[in-house]
Parts: sequence; C-alpha cells; structure tokens
Amino acid sequence: LLPLLKEQGFSFIATKGTANAIKNLGYNSEIINKVNEGRPHIVDELLNDRINLLINTTEGRQSIQDSAALRRTALQNKLFCVTTIFGAFALLEAMGKNSDNWTYNSLQEIN
Repeated sequence: LLPLLKEQGFSFIATKGTANAIKNLGYNSEIINKVNEGRPHIVDELLNDRINLLINTTEGRQSIQDSAALRRTALQNKLFCVTTIFGAFALLEAMGKNSDNWTYNSLQEIN
C-alpha cells in the first residue's frame, strides 16, 4: 500500500504507532497526536486541509470509538475516508486509472 501511495504523490502523517510502522517499512512519516493526546492533533490537520486522504483502520471497541471524530470530520469536510486496507487498495487502483474516461452511475440508476 505504501509504495502505491508514494507513486500517487502522497506523503504520510500518522499517529506515533502507525508512523513507527511506516518508518520500519522504509518510509518517512510526520507524527501527529491522537485527539486525546492534545493539540495539535489529527482532527486539527483534517480541518486545516493538510490531509487529502484518510486511511483509518481500527481494531477493537475503544479504537473505533476514538476514531469517530476522525470519520465525522472527514465526512463533514468531503474528504476521502477509507476504513479498510482493501478499500484503500481499491481506491488507489481507481486513482491510477485514466480518469478522463471514467463513467459512473448513481446507485438509483443501477437496475
């Protein structure tokens, strides 16, 4: 996933644990606080338009609850938010396609 993100021109902003995992894979990542760790935190970065794509995978009840503000902020600010690794791969694959030839239908148009 990380090589695909780099190919698309993304840089990484992550909380400490994720940033360390990214670093262990050989990529640089800016470290940002979780919301409960004080400001500036990840929601601030979303509100300041520093993030173009949010990949927020969670595991466990507390993690899901803690990330609610992230998902809500992304939704309110019309920011791409993906909550699974599979979803992130699918999004990146779609982004890699020639977008000049895209066609789409709303769900209501599909029979």
